[in-house]
Amino acid sequence: LVVIRFWSEAMNLSPLVSSAWSSTVAFLLCGFFLGGIGSLTGLSSPRKLLVPAMVLGWTWRSWVFIAMLMGAAAPYYKTHFFTRTHGNLVVYFLGVLGGEVIVYGFIAGLVEWGIASWTAGALRPRNPD
Repeated sequence: LVVIRFWSEAMNLSPLVSSAWSSTVAFLLCGFFLGGIGSLTGLSSPRKLLVPAMVLGWTWRSWVFIAMLMGAAAPYYKTHFFTRTHGNLVVYFLGVLGGEVIVYGFIAGLVEWGIASWTAGALRPRNPD
């Protein structure tokens, strides 16, 4: 969805159309999917869901970082991923890599883990005793 959003903004589609491709909403829905499918494949405990959730968080933020790099490499495309108001681009992108990808990806992975753990717990069969 990050690629589709970047493309729709670069092609000057309506902001209403391009904002409909929000990866944040899809990312949160992935938590429910991970919890549901994970419980079917043996990843039923929160401990087992931690690594896939963290991978999803860092992968999502890595795609956003790639879209930022594409926005810097192709300045004639106007997207919300990158604007030319920054000083030294190398320092800026190193800061973004540390903050946006690693830190935000970690936080996003924890949120994903919480959603997936809750979903897997809600789908766990209960004894009717």
